[in-house]
Amino acid sequence: MVRIVILGERTEYLRLLADALQEGGYQVRVTSNSKWKMSVLKYLSPHFVIVDTENPNFSAAKVCSKIRSDRSLDRVRILVLNPSDGPEENEPEEAAHTADIYLDRPYDPSSVVSCVRKLLKTEPAERSYRKISLGSFIIDPLSYQVIRRGRQFP
Repeated sequence: MVRIVILGERTEYLRLLADALQEGGYQVRVTSNSKWKMSVLKYLSPHFVIVDTENPNFSAAKVCSKIRSDRSLDRVRILVLNPSDGPEENEPEEAAHTADIYLDRPYDPSSVVSCVRKLLKTEPAERSYRKISLGSFIIDPLSYQVIRRGRQFP
């Protein structure tokens, strides 16, 4: 069974999302952004992580980067849910480059379930040359792009 961990603070919405995912046949665990730790993520060994960026004290880009830099979580897929008012500064660009998929509002639980299903059908090995995050730089070896603070260099 596919295991999904949802990191977020909006408990009422995330419970609806968890219910929709469970109805879709997934095993789901919801945990608070403020209490998540890499050790918990490693212990749960998810196939998929959904990061809700509603908490202003929480950086989806940092979470994605930590997951991507951990070899034991190499095959984990990441979906970032962005609130309507959006995160500060370059958070969307940074999170978008480290996540497998990035959704802006509006979105409903059924659209998120569809994204999860679609992404799980693709082979994680496609990410063997995934984007590399180095400080404020993001390097995409497949497209030969370098991005710094949301700006692409030729």
